Amino acid sequence: MHNGPRQVWKDFLDPSRFKQLKDLLDPSGFKEPMVSQDDLEDVVSLMIDNKIDPSKFAGNLRALLSGGTGILSFEDAFFPEKTWRPSPTQSMTREFIFGRPTGTPLWMLAAFPDVVNWLNDKMIDFHRTSNDECDEDAKFLLLFGIELKSAGDLDESAFENKEGQMQAKYFRNLIDNFAKDTGKTFETSVEDGSPNDIYLGFELFKSLGEENLFTLIASTTTKYYLELKRNFAKYFPDETSLIAAAGIIDANHYIFKTQQIKPEEIIDLARETRENKNRFIDFMMCFEPLIMSAEGPEFPVEMVKESCESESEAIERAILKTLTSYTNEQRIADWCIFFMKSPQFSSIRKTLHVRDRSLLRRIKEILFGQ
Repeated sequence: MHNGPRQVWKDFLDPSRFKQLKDLLDPSGFKEPMVSQDDLEDVVSLMIDNKIDPSKFAGNLRALLSGGTGILSFEDAFFPEKTWRPSPTQSMTREFIFGRPTGTPLWMLAAFPDVVNWLNDKMIDFHRTSNDECDEDAKFLLLFGIELKSAGDLDESAFENKEGQMQAKYFRNLIDNFAKDTGKTFETSVEDGSPNDIYLGFELFKSLGEENLFTLIASTTTKYYLELKRNFAKYFPDETSLIAAAGIIDANHYIFKTQQIKPEEIIDLARETRENKNRFIDFMMCFEPLIMSAEGPEFPVEMVKESCESESEAIERAILKTLTSYTNEQRIADWCIFFMKSPQFSSIRKTLHVRDRSLLRRIKEILFGQ
């Protein structure tokens, strides 16, 4: 039941895909720093958000490091010739390569050369049109999201990382301003649908009306909960049993097939929220890390928890949206009926104290009020 969109997302979350970007950004052997260690995660996130093609990035990086020859002076495990052919974009001119600003980090030059060239054009324009130097500086800094009210306001140490370069978050502002000003896509972004498009999962979730895997899990489990509550509530002894059943249905792949999750774990999570005001939302906030850890067992548990916490607002939005908008989906209804009837779930139904739906049980109810 979790094939399809979840598998696409898991393929995208494959650590080797992130490792590919991290290795390109932080490989050993480079004489000059690629990116500050403090900024590494932010830069990886920035490249992912803007769908930067690792091949184009690597080609530009090779051009910068080799002086445009494509030949590096050290043994290179990160740019094997057959895999990473030099692929400079139209902004990666010879003048750009040899005249690159030393204060701009290599990752920015290789990933966003068009933004750097745009910034240079803006500087020339500001110099030509500004009334005074202070006005020119203010316009320049505003591109980085820094508002300068007076010359004395500028504390360079507040904007720099340990390497003396501007922090990645300010380059993010610059990149966003380039996109707003020009309306262009980045030269180094992947071509949609190409073999290098490692971002297909995002588009798939958009087509499903979801933000990501976190909201997909939240929406799906909420639908199971609503379907059970609307059609089978009388068979459940209490809300705890009903919530746990919804979670078990959604996690059945990891309960029965991979056996990574025990149903008792989900039941315990439901019990722990008995006194909570927004108990279903609170249950889902604990249920998500359990499912995500099963989705990607190769990821550290703490990292999974942090990821779920960072998406807590999106998860809650998805739950509230589903609670108010869900009507019916045949797939969801079928799985709920299967849970209530199938012998596969009989032991779990017994653990949850779900009443038997058999004809004999119904006759006893009619005759004896049991």
